[in-house]
Amino acid sequence: MRPSIRAGLLAAQLVVALYLCGCGGKPTTNCEISVVIAVSPTSAVANHAASPPGNQVQFIATASPTAPPGCAVPTWIAKAYGTWANPDPIAIQISSANDATNGTAVCKAATNGAVTLTGTFTQLVPAPVTKTVQLTCN
Repeated sequence: MRPSIRAGLLAAQLVVALYLCGCGGKPTTNCEISVVIAVSPTSAVANHAASPPGNQVQFIATASPTAPPGCAVPTWIAKAYGTWANPDPIAIQISSANDATNGTAVCKAATNGAVTLTGTFTQLVPAPVTKTVQLTCN
């Protein structure tokens, strides 16, 4: 075999070997990064008769990256600002402002048990993500 053909075959074998060895002998994994939204706390109780901040709860949403097994995951966490829906606007006011007050719920009156508040998040995600929390105002 001519030296140039042999060198070409050796180079091709090396490329294939490096490709396969990069992921334990398997073809390369699709390491597409996605974002997970989490809200904390998921439930809370506040006293509507208390002075601020005793009559308030801030539901803080964070966005963090995730990746398939075997892929590197970036190490950032960002605050996520949601648009909050509230079925009881007389007893509870919640901020949807794109600032530090986002997710802050203020109890204005007592509720009849827990009220479900729904946040919709559109930042950093390909499609809207909905999260629910529970607030009881005593």
